[in-house]
Amino acid sequence: MTAALGGMESVRRINVAEVPKMYLFEVARRARAPLYIVWEKRDVFSNEDLPSISFECEWHSKHAKAIDALGQAVPVNLRSNRIKMQLTANPIFIDSEE
Repeated sequence: MTAALGGMESVRRINVAEVPKMYLFEVARRARAPLYIVWEKRDVFSNEDLPSISFECEWHSKHAKAIDALGQAVPVNLRSNRIKMQLTANPIFIDSEE
């Protein structure tokens, strides 16, 4: 997580009107492509076993990798300038760097 946030200059929340319980942030990094952090707002004690929700958005890079806040790789589908993955209460870091 520390390496992903290296060179951080600013953080901006992106509102997703159609999914108000989703948090999506863009992290601007010095001399690096932006990093995105996304998760679904849930009560982590009583709702952690709920099924994941689908997340899809535009993606303007040839690469996409996703790792959750616990360091586990998250499957991400990159096709036709769009990424798609499943979200839970764990924040996911989405990066375009290899």
